[in-house]
Amino acid sequence: MSDSLIITGSNYEQPTTGLQPAVFSLIEDIGITTGKYGEKNQIVIFWELSEKMREGDNEGKPFVFSEFFSKTISDRSKLGKMLASYRGKKKLDPETIKKGIDVYLLIGRHCQLNLVEDDDGKIVRDTILPLPDTMKDMAPARTLIETPDWIIKMKQKSKPDNDGYIPGSEPTDNSDLPF
Repeated sequence: MSDSLIITGSNYEQPTTGLQPAVFSLIEDIGITTGKYGEKNQIVIFWELSEKMREGDNEGKPFVFSEFFSKTISDRSKLGKMLASYRGKKKLDPETIKKGIDVYLLIGRHCQLNLVEDDDGKIVRDTILPLPDTMKDMAPARTLIETPDWIIKMKQKSKPDNDGYIPGSEPTDNSDLPF
């Protein structure tokens, strides 16, 4: 019997770092969750990358990348910064913040994600950019239609919104917004 027990980090395949063409493929409102910093009203955004997995059962399928955001937009919020960057702006204009943004309109939209490796070796999104005109015709390889089981479990544990908003319950006219 060995005197050593070596534990390593997760051994799942990660996308390569750098600028990656991607598509907004799913946005889930998971409600109010409780974490180490208290309660947060959150959404999860999923992007499908053009890069394909190279190993195991998922070989040939596109990488799917996800990120959590508090469900609020401002100049300082993580979601507000991401949306401004996607529009090629430093920050969102006050009128857009006041009016609000129907993030479900992003589904199917193309973008570029700049992926970097963090201190723990995990690939994370650094920035997001719109696609250049020469790449506007990029079509997604597939659309993530089903909500992952781990999101369903999170939604079951979360509290419903206190603001009474049910995503998709009211028509929102955001046709004048550039995404």
